[in-house]
Amino acid sequence: MRQLLKNFWDDILALENIDVYTAILMALIVTLLDLFNIINFEITLPAILVTLAILTLGLLDSRRSTKRLDNVLNNLEKHKSLLKLVELPGSEFRETLRYGGKISLLGLTLFKFVPAHRVDLEHALNNGAELRLILISPGGYAIQMASFSSPSGTSAETENQHVQSTIETLRNMQNRLPNAQIQLRLIDYLPHFAITLVESKQGRSKNHCFVRIIPFRKSTLESPAIEPHPLHDEFWFEYFSSQFEDIWNAAMPKELK
Repeated sequence: MRQLLKNFWDDILALENIDVYTAILMALIVTLLDLFNIINFEITLPAILVTLAILTLGLLDSRRSTKRLDNVLNNLEKHKSLLKLVELPGSEFRETLRYGGKISLLGLTLFKFVPAHRVDLEHALNNGAELRLILISPGGYAIQMASFSSPSGTSAETENQHVQSTIETLRNMQNRLPNAQIQLRLIDYLPHFAITLVESKQGRSKNHCFVRIIPFRKSTLESPAIEPHPLHDEFWFEYFSSQFEDIWNAAMPKELK
């Protein structure tokens, strides 16, 4: 009983469920008055109808709230969560790359990513796409920090080789496709996340953003990835897009030809 009264008082202070308590109070008053023959049926009936009307309005409001909640849950189910524990983007990612109009990549060395997706990137470049990449500068502070934070203890020399390997791969791509729009920039800074951005030729709703948090001495396979939708997660999509642009503007151009 004490808990019941406490809940009642908390609801009153919060101005919640007032319609329900009003209906209960009216029902009690009408019942008591009728029991003691203080009022007759002609007065009792309208009071009962008013009570039923209040309860009905409360029921309608509850149904509307339930419907809104269902819509939110359906939307979450449809678009899933921003935070994902995945190794790589989904299988449709290759198609996204192949038909992208502008592809922007930020990573430490990208020595695995670029060779793995070279065919898809070249397909996009052959169809007029623009490719921009940001890597950490070889021989600098960022290389030392990449080595220090590596889960496998990769040496700074090996990290340097990885960057140089990616640069050489990009240079070969540029030589094979002399008209391709490939821009590379280097920065002596260890980013906290790797970013993949693809502006689709099919419209804004098809744009793609994939962000992998770069962990400290943990495998990236254990690191969460964020995949904001350009429309449903517009704030985060624009946030990571602007982060890429800020780092791009701070990085130094690297000639590939």
